Amino acid sequence: SLKLNVLRIIYKFFIKFTDAAIVTSEFMKEEISKYQLKNDKIFLIRNPISIKQTRKSITPVRLGADNLTLIFVGRLVYQKGIDRILHILAINKNIELIVVGEGNFKSKLLKKVKNLNIESKIKFLGKILKPYGLIAGSDYFILPSRWEGLPNCVLESLALGTPVISTKQIYSLNDFKQNISNKSIMLFESINEISKKIN
Repeated sequence: SLKLNVLRIIYKFFIKFTDAAIVTSEFMKEEISKYQLKNDKIFLIRNPISIKQTRKSITPVRLGADNLTLIFVGRLVYQKGIDRILHILAINKNIELIVVGEGNFKSKLLKKVKNLNIESKIKFLGKILKPYGLIAGSDYFILPSRWEGLPNCVLESLALGTPVISTKQIYSLNDFKQNISNKSIMLFESINEISKKIN
């Protein structure tokens, strides 16, 4: 959009005059260093999360009995890409999706859910402040976003022991080499590849 292009131009011009820049991933560090900012002014600080606090007094809540249960937690907006994974529910009868969150994209999602005839396979639970029990009780956390920084929801899911499914386009997740190697984070080339793998 015009607004984003103007902001990008302003950002590129002013970034070289900053005293310090905090980034949350190696990808962001590489990106920001392209704009003539010296390395000694760039600080990599990952989003903080307390595993102990996240897991404290959590009882897993299982909404689906026999189905493979995917969960998404976040704003229901275009960026988050929920619309890109609804077809997975339509082509596989043993999968359900729990969606926690609200946003201006919800009405479009509900319309698509109706068109795909998958109302019984998706639960929109609205905004829940700490849906940790639901995350812990799900089989996988799915993040189909079109773009992201470093999403806290992924860190919380890992802390709760629920593996994460996303794409390699969420560049910050590529930093988590150990999680990728032990498959607690599974990154695919595209949404189509996720769909094939889940099938």
